[in-house]
Amino acid sequence: MVTLGAIFGLEEVMQVRVLKMAAAELCGAAILVLIGCGSVGTLSPGASPPTMSVGLAFGLALALAIWVFGHTSGAHVNPAVTIGFLVTGHMGVLKSALYIVFQLLGAIIGAGILCLSIPEPWRGGLGSTTLAEGVEQWQGFLIEMVTTFLLVLTVMASSDRLRTDHSGSTALSIGLCVTANIAWSGTVTGGSMNPARSLGPAVWSGIWANHWIYWVAPSVGAIAAALLYQHVFSVKTQESDSGLRFTDTPAGKRDNFLEYAIDIDSPGGSRRVESPLPHPKLSFLMGKFGRQNSRNIVRINSVQSNGLDSGSNMNDDSSEAGSTRGLTTMSNEWGIDKRFTITKM
Repeated sequence: MVTLGAIFGLEEVMQVRVLKMAAAELCGAAILVLIGCGSVGTLSPGASPPTMSVGLAFGLALALAIWVFGHTSGAHVNPAVTIGFLVTGHMGVLKSALYIVFQLLGAIIGAGILCLSIPEPWRGGLGSTTLAEGVEQWQGFLIEMVTTFLLVLTVMASSDRLRTDHSGSTALSIGLCVTANIAWSGTVTGGSMNPARSLGPAVWSGIWANHWIYWVAPSVGAIAAALLYQHVFSVKTQESDSGLRFTDTPAGKRDNFLEYAIDIDSPGGSRRVESPLPHPKLSFLMGKFGRQNSRNIVRINSVQSNGLDSGSNMNDDSSEAGSTRGLTTMSNEWGIDKRFTITKM
């Protein structure tokens, strides 16, 4: 029977580390608003700054937040991103609500620090997001929805730990997506893509015109992008290789350890690989197993969480390990990649 606690993710918010996650979201949102909105007032005091310069400031500020806080909370710093992870089942309702509350608080604090830090003539609207003259509400809604859709699509793709084609910086990939979106939408809507980023300056400047757009449009775009990536583009973990079988070992049920036995069919014949893995460190690189005098050497490259990384780290002893599934990519010397799924027992 499914309990209300399971539906709302009560277990997620009953852990001590959730406070650290909330603090990370608060600080990340404050940094984003302070640097991004600060660039609006300080790059060209009393005048409109170059759109690309503002876009770079926001993009690099977001990259900074992800680089610093990504290992702690996932560094969403954006309610729209959190909503995306919520609707795809990677976060519970309560944890998502906690993230959003602290993101909003962080944005308000960041805008407050900005307001106190720069001379009054430079403040203007503190980087508040408004529709440009002549832009209809439906046009503003469409632009904010599309830009947030692209941002969340990038976030979901960058957070997909099962992908092996990503070799660059996740922080810069997401940050530069924001920069690219602001390049074409900044002069039209302000290029928000983030309800918290719009709320923070509005609280201090009092500019609330069309503010609802900056909440509803990003939410719609985020939900559409998250569901699309989850159900169409994400890497699946279903085992389709019948030549690779996973077998439990009795000793594998010891506390905090996972032992596995794998039967591998290969050009050199079948053999069995057995080795214990300390569960809290599953994401570290594992060593080589197998016979050194055979071409059937199998190297375990990594163990990763099943699906998207929404801020839950398998390296953390307090992670929700009891129900965690991981995917291991195994490469042998004849160039065939095999994958199997492991489950903590």
